Amino acid sequence: MTFKFLAIILILTITPVLLLSDETCDDNIKTLTNFVEINRSLPFKHAVACQLVTDDKFNKSLNYRLKNQYLNRRIEDEEATFKILGIISQDYDYSKCLYLNNSTGTTAYYDEKTNRIVSRKSRKHTRSTIVHELVHALQDQHFKLENYNKFFQSSTDEALTVAALAESEAVRVQNKFDKINKDSSVDLSITTVPEECLFPPLLYDIFSFPYRAGDKYLNITETSYLQTNSLWSPDLIYGTAQLINNWSSQQIKNRIKSKRETINSLDDLNIQAKYKDSLGPIVVDMLFKHNLEGIETEMYNNIIRYFLFDRLYLYTNKDNTSLKWYIYFESTSSKEQIVKVFTKFTQKLTRRRVKIIFDNSILTLEIA
Repeated sequence: MTFKFLAIILILTITPVLLLSDETCDDNIKTLTNFVEINRSLPFKHAVACQLVTDDKFNKSLNYRLKNQYLNRRIEDEEATFKILGIISQDYDYSKCLYLNNSTGTTAYYDEKTNRIVSRKSRKHTRSTIVHELVHALQDQHFKLENYNKFFQSSTDEALTVAALAESEAVRVQNKFDKINKDSSVDLSITTVPEECLFPPLLYDIFSFPYRAGDKYLNITETSYLQTNSLWSPDLIYGTAQLINNWSSQQIKNRIKSKRETINSLDDLNIQAKYKDSLGPIVVDMLFKHNLEGIETEMYNNIIRYFLFDRLYLYTNKDNTSLKWYIYFESTSSKEQIVKVFTKFTQKLTRRRVKIIFDNSILTLEIA
């Protein structure tokens, strides 16, 4: 299975209405719709159209969605943050490559504004691809995807949580379709991304996480979507810590209130910061695994297990960029381990000056 890069962008953002052609994607869409209904255990409330558009219209729509996702978050500031943290190299053109991967690597997407699956006329899509997008259409009819846009504009952590919820279901149904029909989800006509714009391994892991989350974190089985059904509520999106710890709905609601209050206070304290984000324990886990060979697995597993939420701030001046990163933990029992691992991480990561303070379950990193 290939990952459709930047699912965060492609599923849950508003698109301008396209002048669609009369040419449909698949004459057998009713059969595919029935398959999705049965295997996602939800009925469609109304039919979903599937239309073909030119590459020009398709790419313009995708770029609009990308800009919409970053409505409150600037791509160039995310690039600076990712470079400080070693997610991408100093010479990687993040903005250019983000847009290029977004348009090049996508054959079809579901547009919740028009209740249509939109596909390129120039590429051969598979029935498997249409099945995947039909799952998103079904989610929209039952859970109103538009209500989740704010999480994609809020933080990396919340965006990955919603994307994992949406994509884990679509991948499960798609994989079952492929297994039964021997239908590959790989579109061989996809244009190759230039080598200099290929996602580096760590960035690839971050963007592809939502497609891999179902089996490990959401307990989706061939016949049951009970856990994901229970999470489909804007009031139950906390961050990736809820996926790791499998909190109950009431636990999530209680923690969201506390988290929001703390983040609001931090935002007020760091009002001069140019950019703010929350990465979450899943991304931190990836940072460790890509940078800390030789660190005992149990040591950083404890860190991820106790990780509640974080907030980082990018500061810039004429000559320098710096980060201030606050990470909140549920327990101080692994305080020494936490400081040790983050010290090793920052030593390997950067030649910048680093200050680490752990006080009252809060780890503060200043990278200047």
